This record gives sequence, C-alpha cells and structure tokens, in this order.
Amino acid sequence: MKNPELYNKTRNILIHAYLNDHLEHKDYCGCAVGNLVAASMGDKVIYQKTLKDLDGKEFRIFYLESTRKIQWHNVFNTCIWNAIAEQKFYIDRFQGEAKLEIDSTGYELDQLMKIEYAFETATPGQSKEDFIFNGLTAALEVVDQIHEVEQNEMVEERQLI
Repeated sequence: MKNPELYNKTRNILIHAYLNDHLEHKDYCGCAVGNLVAASMGDKVIYQKTLKDLDGKEFRIFYLESTRKIQWHNVFNTCIWNAIAEQKFYIDRFQGEAKLEIDSTGYELDQLMKIEYAFETATPGQSKEDFIFNGLTAALEVVDQIHEVEQNEMVEERQLI
C-alpha cells in the first residue's frame, strides 16, 4: 500500500463524515473533497439548513465552522445536468487559497478530481441515503486505487462501514 498514513487519514475523514451525516452531493463543503479539505485545513463541516430544488427535492447546505469560504471548487467541480456528468477544470485558478486547500489534503490535483467525480457520479439508489452511501463507497474505491490497496485489505475496510 502506498502512503498508509494518508490512506487511513482519508478513510477516517470520509467515514466519520458519513457516520455524522455530513456528506452531501453537490455541496462544496459537504461532499467528499469538501470534507477532506475541511479536515486537512483544521476546520469542521457544519450543517446549515435544508432547501428544495426546482423539482421539490430536498438538499442540505453545509458550511465551515470557521465560516471561512471554501475555495477548492473554483479549480474543479463536477456538475450533473440531465443525467450527464461533466467535470470542469480551471488550471488558471489553481493558486492562492484554492491551491493551499487542495495541497493540504496530501493528494495531487488529478487524484482529488477522481475522488470528487466518483462521489458525485455514484449510483443514485432508491433513496437519498443510498445515494450518499454509494458516493462514499465510490470515493473509497478510488482512494483504494490511488493507494494501491490489496484486495484483502479492501475486504477488511468494507466491513468497518
């Protein structure tokens, strides 16, 4: 396994976010990368409120406990429109606070982009809870790939969730 310390830190952050109901799709603080950035910057993701989109579906808004505005999403983000996923990337914005946030995670930019894409494009499932769990599982699978985790180690990890 590559970099077990970062691997375990990442896994713990994502599982902790899931167990504490702080994972949310389409939210820059509440998504997988948002939680990784917040924890790596010494901050906490906090639930703010629940809103409804134009279709009447509820979604939650999160913010950072420090009330600092998160910036990583200005470099890349994943949008889904009419069931088509698109990852946007702005290399010219990979500087300043956004770069500090991304670098703080210990991952390369392309690796974080893969984690983000996996989380946001996970299979929706039958409920919002399924979607969030599937997003967590998809993000953890990418983390496993990045760290070249052996198959027997993956089985042990999945039993913890």
